[in-house]
Amino acid sequence: MFSAHVSCALLVSIVRTALALPASDSDASKAVKLSLKRETTASIVEIDYIEDAGGRWFTDVDIGGQEFIMMVDTGSGDLWVYGPEVENPGNIKIYTPTTRPVRAQKFEVRYGIEGKEIVSGIVVKDTVGMGSVSIEDVPVEVATDVSVYLPADGFLGMGHSNSKVMMKSLEEPVFTLDLSDPVDAIMTLGSVDHSRYTGELRTVPAVTEFAGWVLGNVSFAVNGVPMGFIQENMAVDTGGGSTMRVDPDIAQTYYYGVVGAQISNGMSWQGLKWTVACATKLPDLTVTIAGTNIVIPGDQLVLNKRDQPGSMRCQGAVQAAERHRHGNLANFLFASQFVAFNIAEKTVSFAPYAS
Repeated sequence: MFSAHVSCALLVSIVRTALALPASDSDASKAVKLSLKRETTASIVEIDYIEDAGGRWFTDVDIGGQEFIMMVDTGSGDLWVYGPEVENPGNIKIYTPTTRPVRAQKFEVRYGIEGKEIVSGIVVKDTVGMGSVSIEDVPVEVATDVSVYLPADGFLGMGHSNSKVMMKSLEEPVFTLDLSDPVDAIMTLGSVDHSRYTGELRTVPAVTEFAGWVLGNVSFAVNGVPMGFIQENMAVDTGGGSTMRVDPDIAQTYYYGVVGAQISNGMSWQGLKWTVACATKLPDLTVTIAGTNIVIPGDQLVLNKRDQPGSMRCQGAVQAAERHRHGNLANFLFASQFVAFNIAEKTVSFAPYAS
């Protein structure tokens, strides 16, 4: 999440360049019209990873015949775009509503520490196209007032509250993510490709009080030694980027004993952050979900090494969430696990990728 207009313009330019997409309608070729097919069993949607956008994932979405670069977000149930009333900070694509607003329906989304960054506006219903299918009468949130600008044209919220609507044209109410290869990442709508994982899928019920996909009672170990803390709620969130968020006590325990680890003031809305010397070898972190251990090597838990040469300090990938708020697994579950989301049963299943 980014609040500075200059940063947003630069990042959107990076995303558009990386995806080789037009910056405006005048440059765009005519969008392919997608038809609603009830007999469709699956749709493959290509996803692009942009490291310079905080390690987040993006895809093309057609809304009412207009093409957008959307950030894929399994941590929320909001599908929102910037509306005509928003001051355009750069290369963001503005959505022009093709239908009237839903009467008396508004939205508000909060980001950042204490939820001080706000996006709000009206709600319309429009046709949304992804991959080979389109879905009619999808609630589209149109921002009219924003205090934070993000490196995309909007959010594609795939939390269970919104993906139920998105999946209504497909035979099976499921979608899966294979993010094992940032160059060839895909989201499959409507079916599970069993060739993409090995072993058995481990299925865990989602915590349904949240709009996004959240798992309960996740535990941790450092170099195989249990911490003794439980993260009561942990999001399975593609929007989390490269930073795992955990309870402050868990973060402090992870960095305990790491020479030179310290908390410093961040230059972003994320506030305080743990930093280490860039050459530090951090300990391995084991995340345990429903009895399944997922080991994250310590050398994957130092961020921005390429931007911080020599002995300068780097940010650790394990950071504190606000106390008593849910944590976030970010990209670390998707790095090693094929993940399936079942909208009807409200479950998350995962298994190691097939080699």
